[in-house]
Amino acid sequence: MLSDVPGFFKAWGDSEESIISGIEALASSGETWIYREAFRYLIGHDVQDLSAERYWREALASWRNPSLRKSGRQQLRAALLDYLYHVTGERFGSSRDGLTGLHSQSFLRNYIDRFLPYLLNQKNPAASLLSIGVDGLSGYAQRHGSRESDRALRKIAELLRSMSGEQDILCRHQGGFTVFLPGLDEERGRTRAEVMRRGMELSALRGPREIQNGELTLSIGVASLPTHGIGSSDLLRAAREGLEKARVLKNCVQIIPPRLNRRMAKRHRVSSVLDYSPRSGRDYSPAVTYDISDTGAAFGCDGEFAPGQNLLLRFRKPFWPQDRLTPATVVRCTRHKSSGVLSLSVQFEKPLGNFCSFLENHAA
Repeated sequence: MLSDVPGFFKAWGDSEESIISGIEALASSGETWIYREAFRYLIGHDVQDLSAERYWREALASWRNPSLRKSGRQQLRAALLDYLYHVTGERFGSSRDGLTGLHSQSFLRNYIDRFLPYLLNQKNPAASLLSIGVDGLSGYAQRHGSRESDRALRKIAELLRSMSGEQDILCRHQGGFTVFLPGLDEERGRTRAEVMRRGMELSALRGPREIQNGELTLSIGVASLPTHGIGSSDLLRAAREGLEKARVLKNCVQIIPPRLNRRMAKRHRVSSVLDYSPRSGRDYSPAVTYDISDTGAAFGCDGEFAPGQNLLLRFRKPFWPQDRLTPATVVRCTRHKSSGVLSLSVQFEKPLGNFCSFLENHAA
């Protein structure tokens, strides 16, 4: 049942009322775990089962308060976060940036790492990450002072928030911003980035010193799942590299080409999803690879395995550039004490020379 959580939210759609009704309907049939999973899915935070239902209902009281919702700030996710932070005192990395009020970078990483396992269980997983830099900000600060520069950043944060969706996570990062866009593939992620870039280009942000159209612009790097990786570090790195490329040209959106292996060696350091199954080829489960060579691979997974056990591995698009099926044998297994993840090293029945050469050429 827990594996169906992404399907539940997808069926309920973007409507907050539908999400709440769906959660309440499941809970009324005895599925009280849905409260815990709602917190985990919506804000990337674990709440104990005994507290989850009470936290959920009390947070909804804030969400339903008309005087709070008039400001437009009490969306469902915001209500859950504000309740945990201000009422229960849980600070779990959801601390806000003091200047803009946006999420911190540490919260974003935590949210992405908790959200992606649910997303990867969907048939066509998609997400994009935007790394946003403000062109001309240092010159603006020199002309008008640091106080006006801070005011400009706050105004830009408000503008980006107005162009972000309910499910988007917007955070402050160093001198710029990062936006996580769950459900948006690379093309739609680029489109959203262009909307933000164009919106900033055309906006005159008014205040003590009005920012003229085009005086401050946005350079944006875009990374997408699974093209640029399946973890927060890979996505943030790729988006940052795209931003560096965009900053050279100024006021544009850039996406770097995907690179499956960043270090050309016999062992290809590839972080991607493969499926494993008993030799029968039934009931495949997902796993995350650490590396792959012509003769074997290492990956992390759940379950119990022992050296000498036979497996069937399935490589499939879009996580790999080709579909491939190969038998393998477990040669080593180690369970990490902190995470509980089992690391397997397997040997292929037949070397995958052509497949790994294809990966190398693709990365080049």
